[in-house]
Amino acid sequence: MLFDAERPSKGMSVTKELQRRVGRLEVLSNHHAYVESIGWLDDGALRVRLWGYGEVSPGGFEREYVFELVGKARLVQTRDTLPPSK
Repeated sequence: MLFDAERPSKGMSVTKELQRRVGRLEVLSNHHAYVESIGWLDDGALRVRLWGYGEVSPGGFEREYVFELVGKARLVQTRDTLPPSK
């Protein structure tokens, strides 16, 4: 959740808002899927990291987005680890 210090009762789910802005993120269907903030880029943009593993991504996944408080969210980095081939 992301909260505005001036209106702390009005929290925003970064996960839901990110999917609203960029579309459904299949990697969040994994049973271990996490969203964390990396840090503020400026007063209006937050860098967030999605990572985890599970049925959809057995070898793991990682995505980084720039999440503007008003505006867009854009993918800036992606890394998927594929399971070793036999």
